[in-house]
Amino acid sequence: MDVVEFGIYIKELRKNAGLTLSKLSEVSGVSHPYLSQIENGKLKKYPSSEILIKIAKHLNIHYAHLLKKVGYIDEGTIMVDGELLVSEEEYEAFKKTRDERYENEEDEENLFDLFNYLEIKDITYKGDYVTDNQRKLIVSYLDALFSKTDKED
Repeated sequence: MDVVEFGIYIKELRKNAGLTLSKLSEVSGVSHPYLSQIENGKLKKYPSSEILIKIAKHLNIHYAHLLKKVGYIDEGTIMVDGELLVSEEEYEAFKKTRDERYENEEDEENLFDLFNYLEIKDITYKGDYVTDNQRKLIVSYLDALFSKTDKED
């Protein structure tokens, strides 16, 4: 998708959201002239990721979709709420390791148990490896969150 096609796409999203350029400018904090340049394909390059993040929610689209449209994020990247987690290759390697851990059917029910994921040595949160102390804290928070008194409510 080139800059002109992207501008047409943004304009279509804006109209579908029932917004004028002025209103989108007001709610997003992006200047009216700059939004007009985006929509009319007048920019030499795509808008920055910061601009796309500012306008996305007002266009009723997750900003990750806009970032993918312009190539800031690879199509195979796995995301949760726009947070880059792992590449598709890393995810497939993780699934293979996970599947090997739970080969027999008795273990299958534990496959998606969060506690088991916390046992994986090389898990990360926002790019940082989770330490043993952090794991203990996470487990204690989860234990409190899922306490038996809560289950009775």
